[in-house]
Amino acid sequence: MADTSDTYRERILNAMEEHFTAQRQGQPGPDPYTITWSSVERAEIGDLSHGKAYTLAIFDVTETVDFGVSTTQGVTNKTLRVVCEFHAMLEAKQKPSTEANRIIGEIQRRMLEDETYGNLAIWIQETGNELNIDNAVDRQISGTVTFNVFYRHSRRDPRKEIC
Repeated sequence: MADTSDTYRERILNAMEEHFTAQRQGQPGPDPYTITWSSVERAEIGDLSHGKAYTLAIFDVTETVDFGVSTTQGVTNKTLRVVCEFHAMLEAKQKPSTEANRIIGEIQRRMLEDETYGNLAIWIQETGNELNIDNAVDRQISGTVTFNVFYRHSRRDPRKEIC
């Protein structure tokens, strides 16, 4: 659990990591997930996925400040771009495109279960996704799903809530 000395940005990312780490195949009933992530990391995948069935990396790439009247009132509104990068090892009978689409759907569903992540964010919007499949018999697939996270904090201190 992140403490209040972390910035809102860091607390949001930590909450996302914890949320995906807690995902379990077969839960919740009656509409269960089909994946338990072998590894959830706060870094690009790189070699993290070696030998693991399902690997997820959650990392931030850019952030913009949304200027406006609120900035002069002690509030900073921000948009944080977050990437969820996945890698999966498939069994021989699995179809790469079908499996990739299922994984993307699970990431979308899980990310948007709590669009505020405990009132740290205002809301989250998916901005797109991308697959990396070489051919119809690939046993390794990967891809990304990107999100914009809208949040705000005190203009003077990114660790502080708005008073």
